[in-house]
Amino acid sequence: MRISHKKKSNVELYFNKWSRKKNSAFLSLNKIIKISVLTISYFMLNAFTTFAQTDTIKIDEIKVSAYRSPILFSEASRTITIINKNEISSSPASSFSEILKMNTNVDIRERGVYGTQSDINLRGGSFSQNLILINGIRFNDSQTGHFQLNLPIEINDIERIEILKGSGSRVFGNNAFSGAINIITSNENTQNLKLSLFTGENQLFGGYISSNFSIKNYSNYISISKKISDGYKENTDFDISNIFYSGNLKFNSSSIQFQTGYLDKSFGANSFYTPVYPNQFEQNKTTFANLKFSLDKKIKSSYSAYWRKNYDRFELFRDNPAPWYTGHNYHVTNTYGASINTNISSKLGNSSIGIDYSIEKILSNKLGEELSEQISIPNEDNLYYTHGKSRENTSIFFEHNFKLEKLSISTGIMLNYNSMYNWQYYPGIDVNYPITENIKIFSSVNYSGRLPSFTDLYYVGPSNIGNINIKPENALNYEIGTKYITNSLLIQTSIYRREGKNIIDWVKLNPDDLWQSNNLTEVISNGFEISAKINFEDFFIKNANFSYAFIDMEKTSNQYISKYVLDYLKHKIILNLNHKIYKNLSLNWNFSYNDRQGTYLPYINGAYQTSENYNAIFLIGAKLYWKSNNYNIYMEASNITDIKYQDIENIELPGRWIKGGIILNFNFNKHLKSL
Repeated sequence: MRISHKKKSNVELYFNKWSRKKNSAFLSLNKIIKISVLTISYFMLNAFTTFAQTDTIKIDEIKVSAYRSPILFSEASRTITIINKNEISSSPASSFSEILKMNTNVDIRERGVYGTQSDINLRGGSFSQNLILINGIRFNDSQTGHFQLNLPIEINDIERIEILKGSGSRVFGNNAFSGAINIITSNENTQNLKLSLFTGENQLFGGYISSNFSIKNYSNYISISKKISDGYKENTDFDISNIFYSGNLKFNSSSIQFQTGYLDKSFGANSFYTPVYPNQFEQNKTTFANLKFSLDKKIKSSYSAYWRKNYDRFELFRDNPAPWYTGHNYHVTNTYGASINTNISSKLGNSSIGIDYSIEKILSNKLGEELSEQISIPNEDNLYYTHGKSRENTSIFFEHNFKLEKLSISTGIMLNYNSMYNWQYYPGIDVNYPITENIKIFSSVNYSGRLPSFTDLYYVGPSNIGNINIKPENALNYEIGTKYITNSLLIQTSIYRREGKNIIDWVKLNPDDLWQSNNLTEVISNGFEISAKINFEDFFIKNANFSYAFIDMEKTSNQYISKYVLDYLKHKIILNLNHKIYKNLSLNWNFSYNDRQGTYLPYINGAYQTSENYNAIFLIGAKLYWKSNNYNIYMEASNITDIKYQDIENIELPGRWIKGGIILNFNFNKHLKSL
């Protein structure tokens, strides 16, 4: 067995847009733990170095943008996870949320499968404390974080996923409270057509068609997809359609980029928001568009305009409504925005300055303030939006990246003005120092924040009630870590601490009370994580990924029962192995262990029972595939051991589910060259 040390290539990965007590950041962490972490980290570095190679070869520097100014991956003073296209295509995952679920310190709490609805939680944060981007453009929903993953793209459209763990508010402003996830879509420089069909248990059927094509200096990508299923139990059926397009027109020193997408999904929402009424149903329609002009000269600048619309129809009773039921919930949110970003390089380093302005609007028959004049709901007879609200955000940022000999430093501040909450300030500083050519240590201190959603503020229902008086969340974040990088091996370790104030959660004091949004006084998160990726050559194992994450949270909650914030993954272990079987036949295994802290209230025989602890779960998934240049045939299975489990109280997730399909790839490059 030998490890491959390939020569440098010219490939660069671009991450389009990341891009209180004094001296007490880690005093609350046990000293023995700190010493053990460092010992384990360096032991693993030494062990893997000995195992993997006898000499070190410097890898190509990867450009990322965890900052406003692009910076080398080796100099980035943050924990960043990159999931590439090969990892995505070979994994036993059928949706974007399942891909994320295979990474530590990303807690995906699913209500339904195949992207019907999932909540993202980074480093113990809540589902509203993270930012989603598509090709660097903000994609968050102002109504509720439950709609963060209403993405008009399929996993087959994704070139790579880049996850910034820890505060991103200094770069993006509000909502990047505990991290940010940027989805980079396909940008292959080729002329091809892909067709796919898949089927599986529970009457699962679907397919997609996609194409990359170029006309001189204008490159294009378009995809259309559809998937349906009767569901794994009563009222878990779904019907999901997507269409996505992106185009890039390049000139000598500038480019124009355009992307747009549309999602339409309907699904049985069995007990999604309350087990008292399990026959719920929901439909979401999401549209977005973005136009960006980039100028690449001595002073680099970009000008972008974006729009996102989300329509939601929620039915508490899919059929046979109760006599007191007055009708369904209708909501539509629109976010309009524009931004300017300028990068200036000088002898003093790289500086970035810019501004982002956006308007968030909601029309609803439930959320917001009462309208002076009702507005008709499109495609609904004699139904009207009776409430609404709008708010404006203006973010001004400055960032400077520079070096002091070997020490790399990034510092900056984001000033955000919101029409409901006035000014918020998010300063921070990151530093990176190379111990050797392959080993880097880094540290960061950053402030983060999040604004309440319209649901947090205004929602009133049979089980929940909002709170117009809740305040924005904020937190002080500390992190220290190491990176070990060679051509064949990447190891990252980090210790972090987040001191959160006014954390928003849905809570209640007694089981029969309504859930109400409220500010918890303080939530402090301490965590440790380690991950290792290794690639092999001339060995039956192609690559292996291992990661472990630990979180401990201290909270002042006044004995509240928590619906989200106080339930978190204390331990998470991931092991992924991708190995050959015969020629082009390979098998990918994914093993995960999840130990969730917190309690929930079982709902049995029409009544809530005494609270119980979440059970630790061990899940196994696998994908068997034959891959060639022109086609890919696969069969995959999730939850192979068929265990019963739940991510959110009283919402049972499916047992073993087997599916398979074929992907056909038609490459027209040779044909076009011959013409």
